Amino acid sequence: MLLLYVERFDDHTRDQFEQFYDTYIRLSEVIVSKLIPANRPKLREDCLQDIWITCSESFERILSVPESERSKYVAGIMRNVTIDCFHKNVSRDNLAEELSEDVINTLEDRSESLSFLKDIEQLDLNAAMTKLPANMRKALEDYYLYDLSVEEIAQKEQVSTHAIYKRIERGLSELRLRLKTEGGYFE
Repeated sequence: MLLLYVERFDDHTRDQFEQFYDTYIRLSEVIVSKLIPANRPKLREDCLQDIWITCSESFERILSVPESERSKYVAGIMRNVTIDCFHKNVSRDNLAEELSEDVINTLEDRSESLSFLKDIEQLDLNAAMTKLPANMRKALEDYYLYDLSVEEIAQKEQVSTHAIYKRIERGLSELRLRLKTEGGYFE
């Protein structure tokens, strides 16, 4: 399968992508196994393919992310692609029956404040996220991607919980604004 993903790259980029693939293959498998029920092996396989197609299509953008932030960025892409793949392949009627507990928590607990993202393309969202100020992006990632509580983030960052609430609130506002102006959403 790796050959499918690297066929469009030149030799140098192909080598970089193969190294990237070797580095992140296990992470993609873990994310898919956590989010997709075990009784859906075909869907798991489809999700893994979608992840690597998305990664190959946005590889230049991934390389532009600083090395220290890259694993979080890649994990976010993989998680979002997996959830999108799941939604595309499971009918709404049996959605609740099929969703793993992690997906239910991800979608229900914090989805209200993210409802404006429902029609956003993954690559546009990732591009907008990389343009946010570092403290806002980190707060959004920690809260929405890594499911840390505001208190946990505040303790980790050694700031008040109020500061984290504000970072998340402002980060969402800034994200919405960037998606509107740069991505053409919300017209």
